[in-house]
Amino acid sequence: MPTAVLIVGGMGEGKTRACLELAERCEGEGIKVYGIVSPRVYQGGRLMGYDGLDLSTRVRFPLARLREVAEGPDWFEFGGLRYAFSKSGFERANSILLSSSEASIEPSIIFIDEFGRLEAAGRGLHSGILRVLEGMRRGGAAVFTCRTDIRNSLEKLLRERGVKLLCYGPSGLEEVWTTIQRLLIHSSTGVGGFSVPHGPPTHPYRVLGPCQGRGQRPLSPWTRRIALSPPAGATPPISA
Repeated sequence: MPTAVLIVGGMGEGKTRACLELAERCEGEGIKVYGIVSPRVYQGGRLMGYDGLDLSTRVRFPLARLREVAEGPDWFEFGGLRYAFSKSGFERANSILLSSSEASIEPSIIFIDEFGRLEAAGRGLHSGILRVLEGMRRGGAAVFTCRTDIRNSLEKLLRERGVKLLCYGPSGLEEVWTTIQRLLIHSSTGVGGFSVPHGPPTHPYRVLGPCQGRGQRPLSPWTRRIALSPPAGATPPISA
């Protein structure tokens, strides 16, 4: 049975950071990483929106911006939310998820950050998520993030397609990592020629403690570069 890991929490509790940390660990163990995460975009210390980050290429692109600064025909509004959304950005994100679902490299994992109100209404990343769920029938695993108030919609979608759910909070990183290892590492010889040592990971990871403040945990250098570095082209107007 295909299995999905759900990281569920409120805004600012560390869901995206957890995905970035997990992606780093997976790559360190030879697991191919695909999918989308949505790091925040700041300008002058102000939260302006969210980018999409293609985990397989490290390329960032706009997904959402404050309605007051999002200008032009590429942006659409939804449900009175404070953000406007990029049509081209979501087309690109869904294309990435489609390509991810068709990948044949094993072991592999797909991240979908995040399932929100757009997706619950059948928009946003919804079409790409459906393709990922189809591809999961062939194997692999997926990690989804969602906010607490959207959890029921995501769980319903996954259960209707026969996906087993394992739910965690953003602070349960070590538990999630153990689960991913169990899902993707089946023996000491691995799958697809992937060799896995017994015991703890051999590469140097510090153990992450409980969430600090509103779920903010220390960032590894890799995660810091992705989560805190400005997106390419950040100096032009935010509507560009």
